[in-house]
Amino acid sequence: MTAPSRVERVARAICEADGGTPWKELPTRYKLWYAVQSRAAIAASDAALAEAGYAICPREPTDKMAEAGFEHTGDPCWQDNVKEAWRAMCDAAPKPEII
Repeated sequence: MTAPSRVERVARAICEADGGTPWKELPTRYKLWYAVQSRAAIAASDAALAEAGYAICPREPTDKMAEAGFEHTGDPCWQDNVKEAWRAMCDAAPKPEII
């Protein structure tokens, strides 16, 4: 069994908040309706984060990201540690306020 997608996880959360029929018992047409609501909520959340100066990016940098970091610094010693540096920066980054 695969993990639910971001859309499905948010759809399930909205369904649960509604307090009605449990997700597993919902007919497909209602799950699709919640998916539409979920996409709208995710889009609004992503836009608010972007406006506040946050970026959504992977916790583990890709090789392409590591190469870009190395190319930017030009420091050959940094190349070996770019992924560790990325994780440290992610850990130290400010977290958005959740209300």
